[in-house]
Amino acid sequence: YYAKRHKEVDFCFYSKELDTHNLNRLSLEHDLRRALERQEFVLYYQIQVRLCDERPIGTEALVRWQHPSRGVVLPNDFIPLLEDTGLIIPVGNWILAEVCRQIAAWRAMDVDLVPVAVNISPKQLADKSFIGTMRGLLEHSNMQPRLLRLELTESAVMQDQSYIFQTLDALRELGIELHMDDFGVGYSSLGLLKQLPFDIVKVDQSFIVDVLTDSSSALLTQSIINIAHGLKKQVIAEGVETTEQAAYLLHIGCDHAQGWRYGQPIPAASMTDYLQNMECLNASASEED
Repeated sequence: YYAKRHKEVDFCFYSKELDTHNLNRLSLEHDLRRALERQEFVLYYQIQVRLCDERPIGTEALVRWQHPSRGVVLPNDFIPLLEDTGLIIPVGNWILAEVCRQIAAWRAMDVDLVPVAVNISPKQLADKSFIGTMRGLLEHSNMQPRLLRLELTESAVMQDQSYIFQTLDALRELGIELHMDDFGVGYSSLGLLKQLPFDIVKVDQSFIVDVLTDSSSALLTQSIINIAHGLKKQVIAEGVETTEQAAYLLHIGCDHAQGWRYGQPIPAASMTDYLQNMECLNASASEED
């Protein structure tokens, strides 16, 4: 099974470690199948800011699994399992519905709203009912489509391109903004980026982590920014952790940033407090002007 899942190898030798790995995987898979009905998933939100003045321009919704015995399980440890089992469809739909519900709650509290970005998996995008699901969520929540942003990886749009292109066009017709996530780590061509209706390109954090010390990372980051701007798309840098990184990215023309420099992912209640505090700060600034 391990060799089948890891396609870069044709076979592998049995070991106790592999046996333990497979048993752990089976246990997680069993628990995952009941996690949704037990309401064990929770969303955290990470702020995205405009680099020139560090004002919020959006947030990204990030799912966590509150396992009853393992504690908080991070996405890298269970998203692949969701993909393999097909559970990514119902869990992904729950995430979208929960984000719409949260935006409605913020609107009811009269909080200054910022768009929320949601990661969409390749299987969700390829699902024939996806557009209908999105349309239904927007209608049910009576939400402005501009407040919902969908983040797609390069691999997600490299599937059945004819169908995917139609899906992306349909999402844009609904008024939803589209982001190309983790740009630079996949295998899509620049020509494909030109054809796709993306509004924002996100530079993967693997380039940002050593952008100040590695000339290749700096060159690639600058190139991605230049290409995106040439195609009339804005850029968000992921994984910005230091003031120095932020200053450099601003210097080379990056539009927005996300990372621990501006805040780690936080629960919805904490994000509510953050947005309310920003609202107060903006009001104070307006009075001073």
